[in-house]
Amino acid sequence: MPRLLIVHHTPSPALHALFEAARSGATDPQIEGVEVVARPALAALATVTNAGMAGGPVTPANPNGCVIHVLNASMIVPTTPGENLSKAAPNLRAAAPLHWWKPNPAPPNFTRDPDYQAVNQLRYVWRFAPFGAPAGRASAAVTPLVTQLTVPNPFANQVVYNLALPPALGTGAYDVTLRVELITSPAVGHEVTRRVNLVA
Repeated sequence: MPRLLIVHHTPSPALHALFEAARSGATDPQIEGVEVVARPALAALATVTNAGMAGGPVTPANPNGCVIHVLNASMIVPTTPGENLSKAAPNLRAAAPLHWWKPNPAPPNFTRDPDYQAVNQLRYVWRFAPFGAPAGRASAAVTPLVTQLTVPNPFANQVVYNLALPPALGTGAYDVTLRVELITSPAVGHEVTRRVNLVA
């Protein structure tokens, strides 16, 4: 069943009345098949992990008001531990936020949405660390520019990085860590690691 989540912050009687009116409309008997869940903002945000929040009132300098950044590092490719990963064309894929891409009337059918990305402020980082023998292999990180991330074909809510990996990387077993972080605060982020086999 679809769920409508109403997150509210009602410190005044007027705001509480507004919330009650919204909840009343959402639970109207004529609307069927939708579960309505209401949560106070502070309690709802207390349950969120791997996220940061910034914002305030809508002003000319801050036209978006409150923005919640959900940082979810979800590695699509490599798919399984031990998978071969080409250094020349790694085809790294990660889940992307819903609005990262926008429809485009001409091929490619989807393109970056710079307005969304200016607000979203997410950055993808792939780090490679050698595992096991042979010793002495280099570590490296890839932090692509937004313009270096492409849309998969066929379309999916993912970003793809398919440029050559740093030449200093060796071959063999490596732990690849995908980190999704805030550009404005890199210490805030979420990451996941998978072991792969780097090949030329």
